Amino acid sequence: MNTFFYVSHPEAQYWEQQGIDWRATALTNLADVSTDLPASGEKLDQAGHPFLKVMLHKDALGPSRLLLPKLFDEALGPGYKVAIPERTCAIAFREDLSAEQARDVDAMINGCFEHGTEPMSPARFDAWQFWTSIETAARR
Repeated sequence: MNTFFYVSHPEAQYWEQQGIDWRATALTNLADVSTDLPASGEKLDQAGHPFLKVMLHKDALGPSRLLLPKLFDEALGPGYKVAIPERTCAIAFREDLSAEQARDVDAMINGCFEHGTEPMSPARFDAWQFWTSIETAARR
């Protein structure tokens, strides 16, 4: 069983006083565990190319993978979009979807949001917005 915990302000302050870049360490650890399995599932178009990637991992870090820059650029294209409809699930999808693919994406996002145990939001975002957030935090 995997567990995770949130870093408290006192813990972060202690590590920073010790000269430990805990944010960089966390991202390195996340990248390491994501190398072999960046997504836990996907949907393919008729040509066999992915148009949607799901991050619902047993390691409890599924949505955290959205912090990794360009994780799905090769598979989904550099303008891919993301959603976090449920606390344990993230979805990445191509920008250029057919009408049928868009319905599949909407159904998956809305279904996870409406029926998930810890709903977050059905909103869609540009993937790069998460990378910008982490870069800003790293500069603090």
